[in-house]
Amino acid sequence: MTGFQAPIVFSRAHRKSRTGCGTCKTRKVKCDEHRPVCNNCSRRCADLIACDFPPRQDIFRSRKLVPRQSDSKPNSSFTPSPHVIDLHPTGTSTSPKQRRLEMRLLHHYTTTTCHALPSRGKNDPHQIFSSVVPQIGFVSDLVLDAMLAFSALHLRSISSSSIKDNSLDLAELEAAESRYMSKALNLQRRALQHLEAIDGNEVFSAAMFIFHYVFLTENYKAVSNETEYFIPTRIYHLARGSKVLFMALPDLGYEHYDLYCPRTDLILAERPSSSWFIESALKDCERLRVFLETHTPQASPSTTKTTPEYDLQILCESLSNFTQLIHTFSAGTEHIFPQAQNLLALFPIRSGKRFEEMLDEKEPIACGLMARNFACIHAVGPGKGRGIWWLHGGIEGGTKVDIGRGNVLGIQGILKDVGRNVVDEEKWDWVMDWPIAVVEGRIEFDV
Repeated sequence: MTGFQAPIVFSRAHRKSRTGCGTCKTRKVKCDEHRPVCNNCSRRCADLIACDFPPRQDIFRSRKLVPRQSDSKPNSSFTPSPHVIDLHPTGTSTSPKQRRLEMRLLHHYTTTTCHALPSRGKNDPHQIFSSVVPQIGFVSDLVLDAMLAFSALHLRSISSSSIKDNSLDLAELEAAESRYMSKALNLQRRALQHLEAIDGNEVFSAAMFIFHYVFLTENYKAVSNETEYFIPTRIYHLARGSKVLFMALPDLGYEHYDLYCPRTDLILAERPSSSWFIESALKDCERLRVFLETHTPQASPSTTKTTPEYDLQILCESLSNFTQLIHTFSAGTEHIFPQAQNLLALFPIRSGKRFEEMLDEKEPIACGLMARNFACIHAVGPGKGRGIWWLHGGIEGGTKVDIGRGNVLGIQGILKDVGRNVVDEEKWDWVMDWPIAVVEGRIEFDV
């Protein structure tokens, strides 16, 4: 009689998770390693901001990645070697002085800077810049360097000619800002070449910091008296690139996109309130609309393949977007106002890319619409106690910077130069009537 043999049970092959969160490991379930919150924990705890993932120093060292080649011919003289992307902290700073500086910048970011960045107001359920992003920075050199650079820019820009604490001066802050941002940009370039191997939350968090850094530094440069004024369209080219990046990272939560592009239909569903500022803006928009309806399009000087009719369509679309933005401010409630402010920063990219090209070409109506956007940035600024630093700026080179006012006056100068090229020198002066009235205080923000 043969002995009883237990049936052979074949277990399904699967990839063992070695970098999953501690909660999944304790529950003995497979973790999908989605950061900052895995799907298992997200289903069990809707309010969880981040899982307890282990340190990630060695994750990317195990991934051997080859840079993309533009020439795939076998006899090419270029032979790529395996390249390892390491975006994660590998050790301490090189000196005690630098470690103290990093601690100061981290403390400044978590206590001050994060509150000067976009949010949904006091009851923001996501707290992206104050909670989520710092936790990602703890395990990512890419995000940490971008965060430190931005903290240095903030600390420097809110200071006057010197900092009371003699342990740190403005020159040291400026050097740290440049050093950390250069490191972040280099890591970001490498990461973008290998998106399939990178955590999307890291790349997009860094992209947000880079956008805000460029937004402020380009505006500082544009409105300074050191150079001839230019409309800072580089900001919006970068913003469009960040939007494309978001679309390429399907694992990102919608809350990132919604922070900058909120549902305007939901905002407008609030009970709108009117004011002198709102009424004057809408009357001005109607004046522009009538002009565009009766305007005969002229050929664009651009080398871009476009038509006058298409340019007119873009201008009408941009005017419609600005009118909607004004209506958004008319909601005027505590939780709506921060979202309306966020919309101001990205006004141009709500229209076609052609709008930015028209700004570079100094097309008068496009410039006038942009001036209205900057006038709104000035109107809702610090003078009303509602201003936020990332949108309005601070001190640059020891001088108080008013991004909104500086750009409006700069665009006024552009249109005066354009007017000199036509028979009627005052042809485009009317386009700047409303923006100039706002920055001169003749129309106050009373929402």
